[in-house]
Amino acid sequence: MILAWWGTRVESISAVARLEREQKLSDTGAAAALAHLNNLARSWNGIQSVEEIRETAGRFLRVHNLSAADALQLAAAFLASERRPPSLERLAPFLARGPFFDRRDL
Repeated sequence: MILAWWGTRVESISAVARLEREQKLSDTGAAAALAHLNNLARSWNGIQSVEEIRETAGRFLRVHNLSAADALQLAAAFLASERRPPSLERLAPFLARGPFFDRRDL
């Protein structure tokens, strides 16, 4: 099962569009990426934005060097795992721009 934050689709489209504008992705490549995204989106379960996600994201922002969108994604993943991610390494992509945190910070 794939769990995705409600903003994942928009963030993904933004990334594809940016790469296309920067000419790092061809028109054909962008179309293929968006088609793949649409296929994935049909199979995932969306995590809706709720107050607990916003509060958790705010806490992550105060502790870690994250963008707002990354903090929201991380908070959604963290809460979907019932605050016990099986592995912090699975969350590491969200923290690539900041220091890795340890479980005691959460």
